[in-house]
Amino acid sequence: MKLKAKQLESDALDLTPLIDIIFQLVLFFMIASTFVDDYGFNIVLPEVEKPEVISSEQAITVLLPRNAAFGLQPGEPAYDDTELLVAELRRFASDRQAEGKSAVAVIKADRNVPYERVIQAWNAIRKAGIPNISFRLESKKGSQGAVSP
Repeated sequence: MKLKAKQLESDALDLTPLIDIIFQLVLFFMIASTFVDDYGFNIVLPEVEKPEVISSEQAITVLLPRNAAFGLQPGEPAYDDTELLVAELRRFASDRQAEGKSAVAVIKADRNVPYERVIQAWNAIRKAGIPNISFRLESKKGSQGAVSP
């Protein structure tokens, strides 16, 4: 007579399906998410035919929303005084120079910002010693880029 060997049931929980579902959820949210660029500032950009693309690591962006003070990066405090803006831009320029790279500033101004405020930002960037200045624009197709004057 043959005896059947009893199979031992494991008390361990199989986590493979759970990990699979979590991985699929992470992928879904990564693909379905929209990344907010410049939250807190409502800026409508002017349009251009073919903008040049400048990476964010190369440049510092000076934000000029319609009804607010100067801003540098989303989430950071705005600058009412141009001297504070110049000091921060000088710090950026010296950091880039220490890395052996040239500093680039991009002005991102709402299309309804008065021309005077754009010139104030331009002068602050020049005063900080940053020679390369570009303007952030929106192409007619909807992508963003920068144009150097």
